[in-house]
Amino acid sequence: MDAYDRALLFESAMEDYRARLYTFALSSFKKLVEDGSADPAHLSYCGLLTALTEGRFEEAAALCRRAMEKDGRRSSDLYLNLGRVLAMGRRRGEAIVALTEGLAMHPEDRRLRSELRHLVPRAKPTFRSLPRRHPLNKYVGIVRTVGARLWVTFIPRVRRRGRSEPAQRGRRRLPPPG
Repeated sequence: MDAYDRALLFESAMEDYRARLYTFALSSFKKLVEDGSADPAHLSYCGLLTALTEGRFEEAAALCRRAMEKDGRRSSDLYLNLGRVLAMGRRRGEAIVALTEGLAMHPEDRRLRSELRHLVPRAKPTFRSLPRRHPLNKYVGIVRTVGARLWVTFIPRVRRRGRSEPAQRGRRRLPPPG
């Protein structure tokens, strides 16, 4: 199969994938991979669709990881597909790590951020006897979150500044005895 035929087959497979015709898309991607295509997108989507349709998560994760090894620039789709495959295979921790690495490389990608938001567990409500949407839980949770963010960003700066500056607060320093 030449490059033009591969490009046509890839486009038709992506159309099938977008139309949620996963079995047709998988057959096209398998043809590409079996033909010897080393394109990272072909490997990654083949892995994702293998997990979606056949439930073979180990093989799918291996395909996605092989795609990431081949691609030096690592597009955000590769991270997204790997994260989805790992999440489907009930390996949440690894999926979170993959998506976080993807966000480090592509901080503007909303799909990575959205997928990560679905995987990261929410904090328990402050007042567990009340529903999560109760105003007490809602506003105390907001205060707790903002306070934690301030603590992480502001307090270390204050501590650093306090160590580097002398402790003279309006008093004169006496010369050393001797």
